[in-house]
Amino acid sequence: MKKSLFLLLLTLLMALGVAAWAEVSFPPSLTTIDNSAFENDASMKGVVTLPGSIRTVGERAFAGTSLHALIVPSGCKTVAGSVLSGTEAAYVYFKGASTIIDGDLSGAAYVFGPAFGTASAFDNFYASETLVTNGGFYYSVTEGTAIPLCAVNGPALTGEIVVPKLVNGQPVRSLDTLIVNGCDDISGIRVPAYLDMPSHLDVSTYQTMTAEAPVASAETAKVGDTVTWTASSTGAYGDVSYTWHFDTDGITKTVVTAEPEVTVTLETAGSCTVSVTVSDELGDSATASAPAFSVTGSQTIYRALLIGNTYAGTPNEMLGSANDVSGMRAMLSKMKGTPYRISTRTNLSADGIVTAIQNTFADATPNDVSLFYFSGMGANAVGTSYHGALVGAGSGTTYLTVARLKTVLDQIPGKKIVIIDSAHSGQMIGRSGDSSAVTQSELNTFNRNVITVFSAESRGETDLANSGYYVITAAHSTEDRATMGYDADGDGVLDKQFSIFAYSMCYGSGWNMATGATRSMTADADGDGVITLYEAYSYARYKAQQSNPGQTAQVYPANSTMVVWSK
Repeated sequence: MKKSLFLLLLTLLMALGVAAWAEVSFPPSLTTIDNSAFENDASMKGVVTLPGSIRTVGERAFAGTSLHALIVPSGCKTVAGSVLSGTEAAYVYFKGASTIIDGDLSGAAYVFGPAFGTASAFDNFYASETLVTNGGFYYSVTEGTAIPLCAVNGPALTGEIVVPKLVNGQPVRSLDTLIVNGCDDISGIRVPAYLDMPSHLDVSTYQTMTAEAPVASAETAKVGDTVTWTASSTGAYGDVSYTWHFDTDGITKTVVTAEPEVTVTLETAGSCTVSVTVSDELGDSATASAPAFSVTGSQTIYRALLIGNTYAGTPNEMLGSANDVSGMRAMLSKMKGTPYRISTRTNLSADGIVTAIQNTFADATPNDVSLFYFSGMGANAVGTSYHGALVGAGSGTTYLTVARLKTVLDQIPGKKIVIIDSAHSGQMIGRSGDSSAVTQSELNTFNRNVITVFSAESRGETDLANSGYYVITAAHSTEDRATMGYDADGDGVLDKQFSIFAYSMCYGSGWNMATGATRSMTADADGDGVITLYEAYSYARYKAQQSNPGQTAQVYPANSTMVVWSK
């Protein structure tokens, strides 16, 4: 005989006078819950677990109640889809795979059951095999993701709910599925700060990662030293990146690594603060800073490589180039404030120029100054392409192109002064003047090639003088440089030849190349005993144009106060 639950439970509830979710029990022989058995019963709260004897649950049996969840036994054959209509239940849990659900099963936020059971057809279904309980909440945990769902028993929860970063070793990647239906007595919800906050939740956030202050491999260092910082963190998931930020008295540098350490060569003296931000593949992060690190300035070493190609024995012989080098050497050797270690070379091939650069500046540090001076021929065209180039002497490669010169110079740390004393030398820094020697189209093509070769366009630069470079050229890209001579004894025979540019630069810096005599530093416009890049350029340009009005020196950066040499 079919047993009816309605009268049995009603009698029990009236006798007890307490909430049904906590006290209700079911006769062991009960097989059916009648239609509307508990419809609109406000006392029905919490989780109701139907006994294993139940085979049928009727229409609207728990409709309009405050039920948090309904658990249906595996032996139940049929459940009406309207069983929870009008409720805000968190879930209905089918223990069996073959229970037939007659209708759309409205009123429950989630449906749980065996992976391949009849309940799996619902859009809000989660397989019971994936369910994991953590902190009183259900999560569906699969490989790579833990999906927060709902409370196991909302009315039983009090205090603060904390959603963890990991559940069973898998990360919580989103809060979009999390509901708090029935959790009326909780005081708040705390969630990992890296997650996007959905509009349906009122939450506070917390950090799930921590980072320790980076540890340096030395307590102090000087400019040019190499120091390694090591970071440590907890709570990261998956692939981790480390963003290092170095701030030395306002001069900043950022480095990103995949490993918890970074090695840097110190380039600036001062108080260096190092911080690291550790980020994982979920977007979670933590930042920590190390105590200030003292970087002392090391002694600046000045090096100069002076090259003069005379092309002796050829139709293009330029004997004055050797004198240019001698004059520059004499002038620089008198600059005690910038004690250059001077190396001179003559008649080098393009390969030889490269080797000389590499050897001369091999020991340069970020605190050093390296000066490269070339006196010789400059080429406007190599083949059919316009690439400003230095012309080598002797056997071997003839042209040292802009691209190759930059590649070699880029390997030198510190500040680099580049002085090109040749025809078409303006092409070294992308400067051009009157285009009579080449068509404007050809010149534009050349300039675009320089931009491409030096890969500086994205930084708003268009020439050789990018970070660390200070450049003076003797002539526009379309000009031949002029030479001058000196007749010491008045016999009409020139005793010396040299370029107007080299003569003018040395003359303004206190050395007369013609007479071999010391003179005043007329290029020192402010009389402070030092020659800046702009002072050297301005005077050389002015003096050279007195002898050859068509020759126009070029400079980059303009108006630079970089000291190139000093008394």
